Amino acid sequence: MRINRELIGIIVLLVIFVIAGFLLGGRQGEVSRQVGDKGPPDPSVYNDRDYGSKAFFEWLQATGYRPEVSQRSWRWLSQSNAQILIAVEPDAQNIATLTGAPGTQPQQSKTLLTPEDADFLKKWVGGGHTAILMTSRLAYSNGKPKKPVTFADAMKVEVRSASNVSGPVDVPSLAPTPLTRGVVSVHADSGMRIHKSDMSGLDLFGDSNGPVVSALPVGQGWIIFVSDATFASNANLNRADNAVFLSNLMARYAKPGGAILFDEYHHQGAESADGPSLWDILGRPAQLACVQLLLAGLVLVWAVAVRFGTPVPLDRGAVRNTAEYVRSLATLYWRAGAATTALETVYRQFLRDLTNRLAIGSDASLEDVASLAARRGNINVEELRFVLAGCENAIDTGKVSEVELLDLVRRMDRIRKDTGIG
Repeated sequence: MRINRELIGIIVLLVIFVIAGFLLGGRQGEVSRQVGDKGPPDPSVYNDRDYGSKAFFEWLQATGYRPEVSQRSWRWLSQSNAQILIAVEPDAQNIATLTGAPGTQPQQSKTLLTPEDADFLKKWVGGGHTAILMTSRLAYSNGKPKKPVTFADAMKVEVRSASNVSGPVDVPSLAPTPLTRGVVSVHADSGMRIHKSDMSGLDLFGDSNGPVVSALPVGQGWIIFVSDATFASNANLNRADNAVFLSNLMARYAKPGGAILFDEYHHQGAESADGPSLWDILGRPAQLACVQLLLAGLVLVWAVAVRFGTPVPLDRGAVRNTAEYVRSLATLYWRAGAATTALETVYRQFLRDLTNRLAIGSDASLEDVASLAARRGNINVEELRFVLAGCENAIDTGKVSEVELLDLVRRMDRIRKDTGIG
């Protein structure tokens, strides 16, 4: 059995596409966030367990906003069209929360909050935007360095433990503002409280141990600090009036349908220090399409450039179908003046080919043939009925003019092309 090069090329192309699909499309786009009953403490929007923020993300989506996930550092905030940035428990500077001493965990320079991040954040917020920072760990450095060492130093805001707090609590409102309207209390699992180096800003919720939620004005915008990383988690979003307070924030600082950015970069999801590459921006579907197009081009070049055996003459092995022989014989009859015989010859072959194409018996009625052909192919049923009736009438009467013969044959050829019987 001889296999031509086109068939080989198609087989090779299919194999390459399958392999490329497994290699590119089969890789996980996100790390699994669903380990065990509750999973590890992971505030990601991809985590649907107690600690995650997936419910918050989908709730904003359902209420008419446009939440987006960012895996870029805050230096790129100026290029975002978001109105609000939400950062839930970002990796803090490697400083112990209680003492301010260097921590024991290895440094992760790409995802840790730094004083430089504070500068980028304040610049973006100062332009009229809002940032909501929910964190249970934000510590000053030891001593009084000339330059900020930690993110907390640069922000002049620390989140530290309150010695008199044990366990989750509901804390009341501290100020009657539009942000606290309709809110009796909010729930906080963390025993942490906010401490500010200066007295600017507004404490919104808290108790005698200190504020749990504070609003800090920066230029024309606001930074909302929440001393509990689980404040908007899947487990706590519907506790007390947490959702009501968050709804007030969105209504005041975001327009309906506006973009709200969720920071995933500082959850160890950094792409690169200089932002994503063009290849990363394309996304997985476009990457897969580009790779497959490249592979298809290589296979095409290979299939065209390589000779599979001795060249075969173009006219070798040409096969004539029966319809061509029938038309040739009909032409001879017509030239001999036997127009009716010529028409009958062409018509019988046409009818035989049509019934074979439609997989129906040769004894089927002409109406059944016309109806079935109209349903299965792109055929004008009225024209087919005209041809069938015209041929039958000419054969029965034995009379057909050359004009009528030519018209009927042309119509049959057109129907042959429409039905694909050639």
